[in-house]
Parts: sequence; structure tokens; C-alpha cells
Amino acid sequence: MEQNPYLWILKADPARYIRTASAAVTALLKAAEGAAALFFALRLFPLFRAAAFHGAPLSALPRVIARLFTGSAADRVLLCAGLFALLVLLVGTLAEAVMLLVLRFALTGAGVLKILQRVLFYAVLLLTAAAAVCAALFILHAARHDLSALPRAVLVSLACALPLSLLVSYRRELLAVFTAIDYEFRLGFKETGVKDSKAGRDAFLLGLLCLLCAAAAAVLYVRGGLRPEALRPWLAGLGLETVKYFAAYGSFWWFLRCHR
Repeated sequence: MEQNPYLWILKADPARYIRTASAAVTALLKAAEGAAALFFALRLFPLFRAAAFHGAPLSALPRVIARLFTGSAADRVLLCAGLFALLVLLVGTLAEAVMLLVLRFALTGAGVLKILQRVLFYAVLLLTAAAAVCAALFILHAARHDLSALPRAVLVSLACALPLSLLVSYRRELLAVFTAIDYEFRLGFKETGVKDSKAGRDAFLLGLLCLLCAAAAAVLYVRGGLRPEALRPWLAGLGLETVKYFAAYGSFWWFLRCHR
């Protein structure tokens, strides 16, 4: 019995784009990022618990952020929303790191990763919304009390808006990609609706942004603005993120090549 050639064209083979060198590098670097996320989550949880149940611990916040809050109920809700989103993002990153290793080396777990991408997308969206409100408060505070600080407030707000907007777009595209991967594992047919995915573009831009931030940190060090002990963790983290995003770009390139 002859097989329909159209079925052969539409047959999915997820291993072609999962078992690649770039996917392995991405998964391994994501594991390092997951370990760092666990470390920061353990440090952040007491702050979130104190903010949610014992009032906002303003003294534990950076001074530039703490002065935006007056201790009102609205401020407490905003602070708790931002800390909750950040905590979910850190815990989700740890779970994502584990499942990416499972997917890369055991070719299973795509369904769990799809759910995780949805959770992480909404966490980044909530964090972005909280950051946008904080930025508005920051600019308003400068406009009311110190006009000379207004340009700096606007620049800081824009500097925060760029990576967060990229992260929202990246997480949205990741959700579409892992939804397609899960579909292909379950049904065995190619998902043809992901040919125009922008995940690779977003990964490349995030990698470039991390690289530029690492270069800026190095310039500050040369000019004496950063001590070596303060510079090393920044450079290590930014270097890891740079390589991870560029490796992810390679993984998405393979994914899209297999869906042409």
C-alpha cells in the first residue's frame, strides 16, 4: 500500500531541531540560570512574605525604589504584585531549566514546558505592568520635587522598558513555539502556523542587549565606577545570558528551518 506523499511532507520529526548542539548549549546554560534563580528566589521569598503579611518592608528595598512608596494600601498592592511576579518568574525559570534538560536529552516534557511558558509569560506581563507603574511614579516624583532629576528618571524608565518589552515579546513567541512542539509530539504532524515566529529575532536582540550591558559594565570598571568584586558577578551573569540567548537564536533557526 502506497503512502500518501502529503502525509510524508507534513510528518513531524522534533528530534531534528531538538537534538542539536545549540539546543544542548541552551539547555545547559539554562540549568546554570536555574541554579541562580533558585538562589535569588530563596532570598526574595522572605521579602515577599513580609510585604504581603506584615506590611511593606521599605528599608529592605533599594533607596530609589523605597522612596516611591508611602506605605499606603495601593503602594502595598503594587509592591506585592511586583515581588510576586518576580518570585513566580524565578521559580518558573528553575522549573523551565529542569524541563529543557529533559526535553533535550530525553525528548519528553513538551507539554509541561508549554504550561510553564504560559505561566512565565503572564509573570513577565505582570512584572512589566508593575514596573510601568513604578516608572510613572518615579517620573512624577521627580517632576514634583526635583526637576533636575527628571531627565534621569525618564532615561531610567526607558532603559527598563526596553528589556521588559523584549522579554514580553520573547515569552509570547516561546509560548507559541512550545505549543507547536507539544502538538508535534502528540499528533506527529508539523505545526505549519509557526513559520513566521519572531522568537529567534527576540533571542538575538536580548543577547545583543546583554552584550552591550556587559560592555558598559567593563567601561565603568575601567573608569573606576565599579570595584572588581562588584564587577565579577555582573560580568559572569551577563556573559552567561549573552551566550544563552545567542545559543537560543541558533535553536530557533533550526526550528524554523524544519518548518519551512
